[in-house]
Amino acid sequence: MTECIVVKLGGIAGKNLPHHFFQKIRYWKSQGKQVIVVHGGGNAVSRMMKKLNVQVQIVDGLRVTSKEVLAITKMVLIGHVQPDITNQFLEQGLAAVGLNAADQHCLIGDYVNKPVLGNVGSVSKVNVPFFENLLKEDIIPIVAPLALTEFNQWLNVNADDTACKIAESFKAESLYLMTDVPGIKVDGSWVSQLSLEEAAELKKHGVLTGGMIPKVEHAVCAVQKGVSHVHITDGLHEMGTIISRAEVRV
Repeated sequence: MTECIVVKLGGIAGKNLPHHFFQKIRYWKSQGKQVIVVHGGGNAVSRMMKKLNVQVQIVDGLRVTSKEVLAITKMVLIGHVQPDITNQFLEQGLAAVGLNAADQHCLIGDYVNKPVLGNVGSVSKVNVPFFENLLKEDIIPIVAPLALTEFNQWLNVNADDTACKIAESFKAESLYLMTDVPGIKVDGSWVSQLSLEEAAELKKHGVLTGGMIPKVEHAVCAVQKGVSHVHITDGLHEMGTIISRAEVRV
């Protein structure tokens, strides 16, 4: 199979995808690359919860997901966010299909900490043959960050975790974790490259804060498990901060 590139879109990033985003996708396709897209949608879920007077609780960057919150999350991700993103691809003439965990059990997961977080999970298995069949038909999968347990119980999964696990399963050439900043900032400057060791040092010394901590942790794990390099960036036209095994200096 040809080289695979995985792109994770944050909720904001996926709302109105710019022209240069699709230019990059087309360029990759012209080079024979296969593309898988994972979308987030946490902000949209939070807005819907507030409209429905459901309390938003975040623990260690993960949304506490009761049965009610899980139903809202599925409704927003599968019913609103994913169709919007998929339609943008179709309008650009790119064959794409929206997927969730119920499609051929494409993502299997386990609970992270059920007593504390409820129905929050982490991806434990990816149905690679299912994705490969779509990619062979030149279709771009647009994947919701949800998983099913082996007993068909739904799980709310962090989108970075979902994208990294898919990238690991394909030993992806590149993984793009798109966010709202150009990359990782150290001493007031954006860093272009980090080795695994340097990324660990930044975490150890408290340079990483907030949502960047789990994002970098997922990126490091992906590289350790076979992904060539991970970009943390705010656009596909920018390299952002590249995390790889290479020995580079900050």
